Amino acid sequence: MVENSLYLVVASSNDLAHTYMARSIKYNKTAYPHYLADLSSKFVRELYGLGARRIGVFSAVPVGCLPARRTVQGIKRNCSDKLNKMALQFNAKLSPALEALGKESPGSKIVFIDVYDTLYDMIENPKNYGKYQYTCVFLLHDTLLPR
Repeated sequence: MVENSLYLVVASSNDLAHTYMARSIKYNKTAYPHYLADLSSKFVRELYGLGARRIGVFSAVPVGCLPARRTVQGIKRNCSDKLNKMALQFNAKLSPALEALGKESPGSKIVFIDVYDTLYDMIENPKNYGKYQYTCVFLLHDTLLPR
């Protein structure tokens, strides 16, 4: 049953978005995504060692565009280029590592599922993906008043 199952792994996005500042004393903005990619690759290797054979690993997402990150960027709510570059560095390191791991792991199908570009385009060009509507809601004396 274990070897016939499909395992989907989501790694790094939370670490890049929320823990980098705390770890920036030990890792610079290049070393940290590489460190996370190494950890992710090690995790996939351990899954394989436990019997998993079909493993899909999602890329990091544009973490610099998460709503919380955009809010701290200022009134224009731009994406954080620094965090997005770190996500791209993570992806660039992890993708070939997973490809190599797949080649050295008999009977495995290990794939890197790159969602970064698609999500980034959806964030930057939402009109290209259909209708959307913004609704502002204000809380006033425990009453919701749409504007």
